[in-house]
Amino acid sequence: MERRLRQRLCRYIESLARSSSWDSNFKMVAILTRGGKIISVGYNRQRPVPARNVHAERDVIRKGSEGAVLYVCRVKGYRNQTLAMARPCENCMRLIRKSKISKVCYTNEFGVWEEMKIV
Repeated sequence: MERRLRQRLCRYIESLARSSSWDSNFKMVAILTRGGKIISVGYNRQRPVPARNVHAERDVIRKGSEGAVLYVCRVKGYRNQTLAMARPCENCMRLIRKSKISKVCYTNEFGVWEEMKIV
């Protein structure tokens, strides 16, 4: 049951990334789940001032994320939109640990989903 649910969540987040309106060569989407239910969705986006990007992980994390599972997906390319490395950066990992998220699932450089338990 859990495996099927995870596969559905992965397919869903991949479709969100591919349909994102972010005009960039890569698009990132993150979803936060608890008990198999999506509690938050975040996208990478541009901040108006200063001109810096907001990472999808930072955009998705809200209060009450303790024990939740974070999924992060990256799609690159305008046409073929292949899955790419979406492992959270060090700054996002600090935020993830501080938020007490239990697990992170992300696409690797081969477009395969990997799982990382947070201790």
